Amino acid sequence: MAVGSLVCALVGIPLISPILSTVAIVLGAIARTKMRASHNFDGRGMALAGIIIGTIELVISLAIIAVIIALAVSGN
Repeated sequence: MAVGSLVCALVGIPLISPILSTVAIVLGAIARTKMRASHNFDGRGMALAGIIIGTIELVISLAIIAVIIALAVSGN
């Protein structure tokens, strides 16, 4: 799951980035929870990187979408 989180975070294409970013965040969180439960912390960095990169991508994607909507509404 940690690897999947990192891959989803790194493969962000602008149109599907909000979806993949959300998947990366969720997979990373699940991976970290399972690591804590099993006391096996292999992949901890990948899961954390997936969460961080996914969050940054999600914020940027939502900001871009908000700007596009604002420009469309204003008529420019």
